Amino acid sequence: MAGGLPGPDRWRKENEITGLYAVPFDVEVEVGVTKDFPLGRWVHQQRKALRAGELEERRKVLLDAAEAGMVWEPGEEAWEAKLAALRSYRRATGHLAPRQDAVWGEGEAMVPAGQHMANLRRKGAKNGLGKDPERATMRAAQLTEIDPDWDCPWPLNWQRHYRVLADLVDADGQLPDIAPGVLMDGDDIGRWLARQREASTWAQLSTEQRERLTKLGVKPVERPAKAEGSPAFNGGAEQGGTGLPARTGGPCAVGRARRCPPACSAWPQ
Repeated sequence: MAGGLPGPDRWRKENEITGLYAVPFDVEVEVGVTKDFPLGRWVHQQRKALRAGELEERRKVLLDAAEAGMVWEPGEEAWEAKLAALRSYRRATGHLAPRQDAVWGEGEAMVPAGQHMANLRRKGAKNGLGKDPERATMRAAQLTEIDPDWDCPWPLNWQRHYRVLADLVDADGQLPDIAPGVLMDGDDIGRWLARQREASTWAQLSTEQRERLTKLGVKPVERPAKAEGSPAFNGGAEQGGTGLPARTGGPCAVGRARRCPPACSAWPQ
């Protein structure tokens, strides 16, 4: 903390600390002739003085400097660390929609990214952004800066698959042919895509979800209606028919434990 705060500045330099960092309460540091200056308690006192409105403006300016890394509320340090991890995850994956069991980072820096996102999206009495409305608004804005879709109105599972497809389209210029069974980061993208194309699934999507998929070239597959009286229609159940394709080429008992003869290859096996 340059400019008149040699104790904190020296401690940060010796410990190679940059950015926001809450000084532990029991930290002591050498300052001038004082070998055991209680830096942690001193920082705690500055917080108390600020809350009481007794902190000198000159000192407040020094502590607010970017190089000071002062954490006025200890909880903010944890929040900044969480944001840093989520930024890293977003840069690497292209989305902020991890599976709930997903972890991110290396070694001691490993964080439960999936659980973080599940918690942050909570609403109601247990709002994941905190009880303070002003702080919650600020944190929401910070998350939106990382990924505008972090709080999308649909499940993160849907968002994750969608983002993978969107990235493929961005890279190839068009949606590639993806068959069920094709995995990306553990997700069966092909199976998910086929399910979105089903008319029943498409009908359950929101307008915005449909618009997003349509822009990627995804459209629902409509089943052609079977015309009554056509060769492929063998009577409905109400008419005593089977509702199955008409047989051609001789008798073939349905339900018998034997193969149909080649002549009735159109009959369901």
